[in-house]
Order: sequence, then structure tokens, then C-alpha cells
Amino acid sequence: MKTNRILTYSFVSLICLELFVIILSWMISTLRPDLSVNSLMGSDGVRWLFATSVSNVISEPLAWLLLLSVGLGLLVKSGLLSFGKNRDDVRKPFLFQHKLALRIVFGEMVIVMVMMFLLTCLPHAVLANVNGDLFPGPFSKSIVSTLTATVAVCSISYGVICGTFGNITSIFNAIVWGIRCVAPLIPVLMMFLEVYETVKYAFNL
Repeated sequence: MKTNRILTYSFVSLICLELFVIILSWMISTLRPDLSVNSLMGSDGVRWLFATSVSNVISEPLAWLLLLSVGLGLLVKSGLLSFGKNRDDVRKPFLFQHKLALRIVFGEMVIVMVMMFLLTCLPHAVLANVNGDLFPGPFSKSIVSTLTATVAVCSISYGVICGTFGNITSIFNAIVWGIRCVAPLIPVLMMFLEVYETVKYAFNL
């Protein structure tokens, strides 16, 4: 409840900040036309607001949040995080399955690390940019998606072997649960991205 209240206030504050930036850009461009400020209440500014209303918010940070929420849902619902926290785990009749699942997860992580080493550290690495650097480049842009895919594969493997994921529906429900957990952050992030792009346009940053 407290978290939702904080997010609500943050969302409203960002809306107010957006309006403030729009009015401020108009005032500065009117009073100081010599300054390089784009008025968001002029014809060009209004066209920009309407033309970029979708592209401003549908960007990489929003995609990262959704990807991480998928990994979160699978990781939590698979039981991988909770294994070993309860001392009664050692008395479970299916302890062998849990140990087997952990070994498989460990093996999958090793495979991923070896693959990433081959793709990034060898001469003429595939994921390096034209200058041979990792940042910026394909590797830096794929960190979140690679991390999410690794967590998803490990979580699904663990959940299937241990029985927490009995069918495809349970896996899908875990993904939906993760997205539901971060859902309150989505409108706040979208509004933040809109304000950020508005400030960049208005003041030519």
C-alpha cells in the first residue's frame, strides 16, 4: 500500500513536471528568443508532442523492465530462490530431484558463461563493435535480454524437474505474475521517459 502511494505521487509529480516544462519552454522562447529553446506550445512543439507521443515511451528502458519482470516471475515461482531456506527441505522425499535440478542449473550457467566468453573475449569477437569494444555495441545492448533468457532457462529447468512447473500453463502464469509485480512501475517509467524526452527537445540537450 505504501509503495503504491509513493508511485502514485511520483506519477502525479511527473505529470506536473511535464506541464511545467511545457510552460517554461514557451515563456523562455517568448521572453528570450535569442536562446536556443524550442517552445512546446508553438506549432512545431505541438507537432513534436503529438508525433512522438508513442516513440518517447516505447523505448529500451520499458522493454528492459518487461524482460526483467519475466525473469523475476519465473525465478520466484520456480522455487529456485526459496530452496534451502527452509530447514525441512532436507527431509523432503524429492530431495534428489532438487539436487539434480541444481546441478543442471549450474551446468546451464556454465554453458552460458562459456558461450559469452567465446562471443566477447576472443579476437574479432562477434558481439564487439567495429572498433573491437564491447561498450557500446551488440553486447551492451543485449545484456538485459541475455540475463533474462539465462534466468528463464535455468528457472524453467529447475521448476520442471522439481515439479513446481507441471505444465506450460504454470510457466505462463509465472510470467504473468512477474509482469503483474512490476505493473505499477510501468506508468511511472513511461511518464518519466516522456518528461526526459520533452526536456531534451525543449532545451536542445
